[in-house]
Amino acid sequence: MKPTKALLFSCLAIAGSVAAADLAQAQLVLNGAGSSAGRQYASLLPTDLALCDATSTPVVYQSHENPPNRTHWECTLGGGTRVYRYSATGSADGYTKLPNGATATAAYLDINACPAPAAATVNGRAVLQAICGSSTTPAPSVNLVVHYGASDVKPTSFNVTAGGASISPPAAGHLTANPIVAVPFSIVVGGNVRAGNGTTLLSLSKAEVRQILSGDVEGGGGDWTTLGHNTTTGNKAITVCQRTVISGTLAALMQTVMQSPGWFGGINPVASATNIFNPSSSNVKSCVENNPNSIGYIDSDTVPTLLNGAYQVALDGFLPSNPALPAGIDRTRDLRCGKYTYWSDWVIVTRNSGIEAAPVNAAAGSNALLTTLQNRAIAVNPLPNFWGRTDDMFVFKSEDRGPHNWFSPNGAGAVASTVCSNAGSIQ
Repeated sequence: MKPTKALLFSCLAIAGSVAAADLAQAQLVLNGAGSSAGRQYASLLPTDLALCDATSTPVVYQSHENPPNRTHWECTLGGGTRVYRYSATGSADGYTKLPNGATATAAYLDINACPAPAAATVNGRAVLQAICGSSTTPAPSVNLVVHYGASDVKPTSFNVTAGGASISPPAAGHLTANPIVAVPFSIVVGGNVRAGNGTTLLSLSKAEVRQILSGDVEGGGGDWTTLGHNTTTGNKAITVCQRTVISGTLAALMQTVMQSPGWFGGINPVASATNIFNPSSSNVKSCVENNPNSIGYIDSDTVPTLLNGAYQVALDGFLPSNPALPAGIDRTRDLRCGKYTYWSDWVIVTRNSGIEAAPVNAAAGSNALLTTLQNRAIAVNPLPNFWGRTDDMFVFKSEDRGPHNWFSPNGAGAVASTVCSNAGSIQ
C-alpha cells in the first residue's frame, strides 16, 4: 500500500464514517513551481509544525538531485491530509505558470512510480523518504496544475538575452509577488582553479567577474593567467557555466553584478564549448563539477554539496555565507549588512483572485493553507547558514538591483552597529 493511501485511510479512521465529498475537502494540495535556486528552501518548509503537525510522520518523495529539483510531501494537519509539491525549473516560470484567466501545468513527481519510502531524517524531522530516479534514469513525472509560483527576482528584472534566446518581463498585473526571504548567490569555480601563487583562489572582484562572464578577457575565450590567476594543469582556458534566460539567478546577476556605472555589457550570450548555458541550478552545479577550469553562479546553499573540488570564492572580498564564522545567521553577516551585493528577495507569487476561484477552482481551505505556507516561509528559515530572514537583515532594497537601505529589525540598531562594524559601507 502506498503511504499516500495509508494517510487517507488514517484520516478516515479519525473522522469515522466520512462521505466521499467530505474526504475531498479533508485533503488540501498546494503545487508550487518556478525558482530553481529556491528548490531546497521550498522543499524543507514542510518540516515546520505549522504545515505538518507534530503527531504526523510525513512521507516525502524527492527527485535524485542534491538538492532535489522536485519534492512531494504528504502529512496530516488539523485532522486532514496536506500535500505540498514543488517543481524547480526557472524563476520566470514562477510568473508564466500562473497565466491570466487560465491554468498552466508543471512536471511533478509521479509518486506511484517511485520506490517505497523508508525511515529517514529530513532537516531534523523523522520522515518516510523515497528518492525517485537516478543520475541515469529521470525521475518519473506527471503534469499537474500550478497553484503558486516562486521567483528569485521581481518580474521587471526579466530582460535578458542568453544562449540564443531573449526574455521580456512576464505579465504580472493579475499577480502579487510576496517578498519572503533574502536569497544569496555564490560565485563558484572548478576544482583546478587557483590563485596566481598556486594556492586556493579566495576572491574575485566584480570587475573580474564582469570580464569573465561577458567573454571580455583577452586571449580567445579567456585565460585564467590573463587575470593573474592560475590552474593546476597546463590548460589555463576558462569555461563559463551560465544560466538560461528564465533563470532568476541570472536575472539577479545582471541586476547586481553585471550592471554598474560605466559598464553596459551583459554576459556573453553566445553558447559554445566554453560558454555553456544550463537550464537549472542543478545543471550549473554539474557543469562546474565536471569542468575543472570553470566559473559559475549558483544559490549559496548548494555550495556544501559541490563535488570534484569545486568551491566558492568571495566577491570583492565578501562571502554570502562564511564558514569561518559560527553556524547560523552569524555566517551570513556580509549578506545581512549589505556588503555582499549578489542577492535578491525570493518571492512567492500568488493570484490576486486566490486559487479557490476560477480558473483554478481549488478546494475550500486552499487559500488559507497557502497563506499559512507564505507566513511560515517568512517566519521559519530552514537554511539559517545561508538565506537571510527579513527580521535578521539590516538592509533592504525595493528593486533587485538596489540600492540598499538600512533598517533595524525589531529596533536592533545597536546590534546592527556591532554586527556590521567590519562589514564596510552600504553600496
